Amino acid sequence: MSGIGITGKQVDGAYMGGRRVGLSHSGTRLLLPGASDNLIVNPGFEAGLTGWRQIGTGGAITSSTSLINAPHSGTAWYQSTENEGGVSQTVTVCPGSRYRLAFWHAVGQANSFRTATAKITAGDSTIATCETPNRPDTTWHEATIDFTAPPDRTSVTITITENSWLRLDDVSLVEII
Repeated sequence: MSGIGITGKQVDGAYMGGRRVGLSHSGTRLLLPGASDNLIVNPGFEAGLTGWRQIGTGGAITSSTSLINAPHSGTAWYQSTENEGGVSQTVTVCPGSRYRLAFWHAVGQANSFRTATAKITAGDSTIATCETPNRPDTTWHEATIDFTAPPDRTSVTITITENSWLRLDDVSLVEII
């Protein structure tokens, strides 16, 4: 039973509410993002720090003398240059909806034990947090965290920091079902 129904939903589940639905690598159903479905402004730092609040020192870079000298994608990425540095962004969400934050992180040197920490807050409350594992390599790794927006909040703040020299690219926040 495939095809578009009167409501715009495809009976086999590939579409819901007129939007494509897919499965993540963990089996979670996702509303697959189109280019405009990512709630993060300037997710790849292609426009410098537009949309982001910087924590500590650093900036969007397109070249570096570090071991990580290419972005995960595009032409730029964010690099913090001090301990506990990073970026944050406040985004509008639907109260009670489920979301997935994903980002790409690299430590930049093979003998490093650097970690990144992502924290989602609403007002003074922490909704979710995750810390990437220690990876003593120079490759990009994806980190994800799922959370539910509080029923009484229409915005959350995404903060991503590291214990030393953060490298960050391709941040996304999408609604999941």
